[in-house]
Amino acid sequence: MRKKICFVIGTRPEIIKLGPVYNYFRKKRKFHVSSYFTYQHTEIGQDVIEHFNFKIQKKKARIIKKTDLNQKMSSIIIDLKNYLIKNNISGIFVLGDTLTAMIASIVAFNLKVKIFYVESGLRTYDHLEPWPEEGYRRLISSVADYHFCPTVANKKNLLNENINNKKICVSGNPAIDAIHNEIKKYNKKYELKLINKIRKKGYQVSNKKLILVTIHRRENFGKRFENICNTIKYLSKVYKNYDFVITIHPNPYVKKTLMKYLANKKNIFLIKPLFYPEFIFALKKSTFVLSDSGGIQEELPTLKKYLILLREKTEREETIKLGYSFICGSSKKKIINVFRKLIIKSDYDNKFKYNPFGDGKSSARIYNFVKRNF
Repeated sequence: MRKKICFVIGTRPEIIKLGPVYNYFRKKRKFHVSSYFTYQHTEIGQDVIEHFNFKIQKKKARIIKKTDLNQKMSSIIIDLKNYLIKNNISGIFVLGDTLTAMIASIVAFNLKVKIFYVESGLRTYDHLEPWPEEGYRRLISSVADYHFCPTVANKKNLLNENINNKKICVSGNPAIDAIHNEIKKYNKKYELKLINKIRKKGYQVSNKKLILVTIHRRENFGKRFENICNTIKYLSKVYKNYDFVITIHPNPYVKKTLMKYLANKKNIFLIKPLFYPEFIFALKKSTFVLSDSGGIQEELPTLKKYLILLREKTEREETIKLGYSFICGSSKKKIINVFRKLIIKSDYDNKFKYNPFGDGKSSARIYNFVKRNF
């Protein structure tokens, strides 16, 4: 009898990154594969679920409208526990640093269900940067049975935490599998289709230079977020020949603050969240990017784009060391200084040699490791 493995997903990044792994496992047919959606991201999750062909549970879990983390936790636990028991699941896949991944790991641990942890070993060793994700990563690692690390540095972190070397696989990040699969589709017809879809979200892609911006980190909420908004407003006035395109995360605080500080500005475009193919295309068309995202740090080296990182610390130091990303946090001075340099650098200096987070073959490595060890 085939062992039953469930991919537990709840947020857009989990769906995108686990999508290639999920489909690789389904194609191989060695395991009985299912997926469970926690509805942590209700507004921006459904499109990527369909894009990556996830077949989620027929009976919907409770849709979570509250933003309080503890309320979300209680909503997820009961439904997921019942699903794992009813379907006799032997192992679950979780990814990254989300509430869904942490809760699923604890539920599985309590049921003695094996935990396969993808994107393991990333660390800042500061529980508040990023918050609450750094804490979630440490909790998941402490109970996970198998660890799939994007880089050798991630593996070293786990070894320093006394995690068994035999339980660790340096696989790369399957986010890079996803982006490789997407780029293969590019031709004039497909790109025109994406341009039309982005236009409907609020921005007309043209030959004008584009700066793409995403901001949503909880640790940036408050004064930091306001500083970043004011800095973008300043840059838009100085660099009038650039379009500043900001995708609006559905978090109520993010939407309210962006509208307060950046709405109705001539070359600032506040647009609806982009579908995964649209977003990758927008990244590709950008001159460079300003973001506090984790996933963007992984994706941009493949697209050969620089990043102004709107974080105080990062658990992905690899691109900082390679000179692909620049930590600026919410400092207006730092952001402006790096922005000025990148305006010039992006025109003539292409130093991207490789992506330290993967080569597009992570799903195969993860599958082969599980096949040998489970």
